[in-house]
Amino acid sequence: MEQHQFACTVASYDSKAAMPPGADTISWDTGIIRDGKPESVTNLSLLICRRNETNGGVWVCEATLTVLNGETDSRLITSALRIK
Repeated sequence: MEQHQFACTVASYDSKAAMPPGADTISWDTGIIRDGKPESVTNLSLLICRRNETNGGVWVCEATLTVLNGETDSRLITSALRIK
């Protein structure tokens, strides 16, 4: 992503309380299912890549990958917002 001018950051949390105010904490409450068995979340990491475009307007593009207990479910959340 950084090769395509995105600025990337990683944030890791070992508890729901460690996450910043307003953060999505639903994973801590619901847990995960791995190999058909429920498992508590013990670590949550977020890879967030963001790029500001200025071609004919200002666009903010962001991609977030969530990793729970060291594994991802392969969902990549993306968004783009045009700011005038």
